Amino acid sequence: MRQRQIRIAIFQRNFGAKASERVLGRVAVYATMGFGLAVLGTALGVAASEGVNKVFSQTVKLYGAILSPIAIPLMFGMLWKRPSAR
Repeated sequence: MRQRQIRIAIFQRNFGAKASERVLGRVAVYATMGFGLAVLGTALGVAASEGVNKVFSQTVKLYGAILSPIAIPLMFGMLWKRPSAR
């Protein structure tokens, strides 16, 4: 039941409002396969790297790239009272 709610919340709302159950099932299979291939590719990339230090530095760079776009709106939301006040 939870998977159906997620499919409706993400796919039907944004892309296919009148999608059938068959289409939703195919989308779920393709999304699962895509995610699995991404995880597999990442694992193979880590295995082919030159050691743990390289993997750690790559992880730090990725975290640094993701952190600022998330942290800026988060900080404004915590410090600026007017948008959250009702």
